[in-house]
Amino acid sequence: MSKQRWLRAGLLGLLSLIMLLIAGGMVQAESLDTGIVLHKRVYRDVRSPEDVWYPNDGVLIEDPNHKLLSKTSGLNGANFYVYDLSAEYQRMKKEWTPSAHGGQTFTDQVFIDLYRDKPRREALTWAEQNLKRVATIKTRTDDALNEDGIARFTVPRRTPEGNKAVYLILEDKLDPTMGLNIDMTKKTSPIVVILPMMHPVDETKLNPIHLYPKNTAYVRDPYFFKFGKQTTGGEVRLAGAKFVMYQLINNQKRYLQLGEENDLGNKWLTSSDPLRDDRVDKFTSDKDGLVNMGQRFLSAGTYYFEEVATIDGYELDASAKGIKVEVPEEWRDEQGNFLPVMVNGQPLMELVSGKVPEAAMQQATPRVYNNQTTTPPTTPEKPTPVSTTPPKQGGWLPQTGTVKTLMGIFGFLLIAVVVVIGWRTRKAPAK
Repeated sequence: MSKQRWLRAGLLGLLSLIMLLIAGGMVQAESLDTGIVLHKRVYRDVRSPEDVWYPNDGVLIEDPNHKLLSKTSGLNGANFYVYDLSAEYQRMKKEWTPSAHGGQTFTDQVFIDLYRDKPRREALTWAEQNLKRVATIKTRTDDALNEDGIARFTVPRRTPEGNKAVYLILEDKLDPTMGLNIDMTKKTSPIVVILPMMHPVDETKLNPIHLYPKNTAYVRDPYFFKFGKQTTGGEVRLAGAKFVMYQLINNQKRYLQLGEENDLGNKWLTSSDPLRDDRVDKFTSDKDGLVNMGQRFLSAGTYYFEEVATIDGYELDASAKGIKVEVPEEWRDEQGNFLPVMVNGQPLMELVSGKVPEAAMQQATPRVYNNQTTTPPTTPEKPTPVSTTPPKQGGWLPQTGTVKTLMGIFGFLLIAVVVVIGWRTRKAPAK
């Protein structure tokens, strides 16, 4: 064989080997690595009666009008931990006996359901003690998807032993800098991913896998009742008093900025005149004296209502300048006890369908008072004063009093003349 043929054959062999290596590398990458994309969604309002169930089948939701997308918003700043659950999956699969589980045979879905029903706190504590954490991720704005609330990570599809890789995804608390109150106990459950995950229609292996964990951004409106203490000793509900809300940041008041209801974030600003500052949100007591926040979201923390305008006839009391509001992080503590919102140290009854419960309306608690100002004594109406200054003389006309005097003198003289003429007539001799 000629040198050229040997060279050609060698080159073809080398090229074939390179192609095989490239193909093998592609197959290996395809078989061992899977990308997972979390789309963190949050319901804007716990009061919303409509929930959207989504199966998390791993497929990207491309329709922007999909119910889940239209009823929720992408949430940045959510923290997730990813744990390797593969060994636990293999152990349970090996030890599973249907008789001990109500006659159920072991399936991937049965295993997923076992973890889906675990409380988040309990699952997180157990995972930290018993599993290996393989990823820590945080949601943010994703340029490729043009979407908020996205977190991406890549994990092996198989274990080193060649078994299915199984992962447990758990959510931790939201970054406090986000300024949101997110209920971590409602609509949130652990997510178990068993690889490979297949497309629900064509049964092809999904890569990447798109998952949609969700929570509720809950509205736990602080509220109170505005009352007036009358000078007679009675109490009345006051309508029309105006309040603003502030928080202390570095010992400086920052007022809640006016914003749309159901905004997922609040902005705070400084103001020297919050009553007349159009940027500052105002809350006004209604006919029942009730003051609440509508549907504004507040993160867990301490806030203060400040009265900036009272009712005519009542004093603006100094105590109404700092009505303390304490919002807890979650609905319940680790023992399952309800955590109420506190206003002026008093626990609030929880809202029912977004409304203050009737019992709270009747009791009207907690109360914030203004004192009625002292009623001034009633002064009888004074008559219109009459001027004692004589009017100014004008022209030749005499004053009215002078005219009467002259007429009297003239009449007297006239009578005297008549009397004298009469007397002389009687005395004169007849001719």
